[in-house]
Amino acid sequence: MDKIENIKKITATTYAAFLRGINNIGSKTVKMDELKKIFETIGFKNVRSILASGNIIFETTISNTHIIVAKIEKQLAKKLGYEVKAVVRTADELYSLVKSNPFTKIKLTPQTKLLLTFLSEKPTSRLNPPYESPDKDFIILKITGNEIYSVVKLLPNKRPYRIIIFLEKEFGNKITNRSWTTFFKTVNAIR
Repeated sequence: MDKIENIKKITATTYAAFLRGINNIGSKTVKMDELKKIFETIGFKNVRSILASGNIIFETTISNTHIIVAKIEKQLAKKLGYEVKAVVRTADELYSLVKSNPFTKIKLTPQTKLLLTFLSEKPTSRLNPPYESPDKDFIILKITGNEIYSVVKLLPNKRPYRIIIFLEKEFGNKITNRSWTTFFKTVNAIR
């Protein structure tokens, strides 16, 4: 009998995909069961959708996130008929984001929204947080790696999402945003 040594067992890693523009106001509606099936056709395992805003948890043995994103975006375009951008993070990366939470000192009111922005690539912006908008309707608290933590103040007679226009102008359109509440529900679903 030959000895087989140093065989590495290939294990799957848990990832979360955050899809841009899924079921937002003004975007096309996609049922979560349909998204789940699309991810399964790629070959991902234990696929689950969280809420209806394009948050998908899955497992795969593929370790290159660029390959994972390319597969997701290609399959979504094929099945839905239009382009959908995806940002992917490992479960460990998401746990690190929870630990680096800069929102702990923010006083929450009904007019406060905590926002986490996922960038698909390293930021090239020279923005130096904390940054408060001239109209004082949002503050970018922190940029950590490929994520931005912001606080949006829902001011009377002001459109609450001017920050998204600012973020796209500053960091490009390969980003997607989640409220801290939605992000936290996604992380809790992994555990």
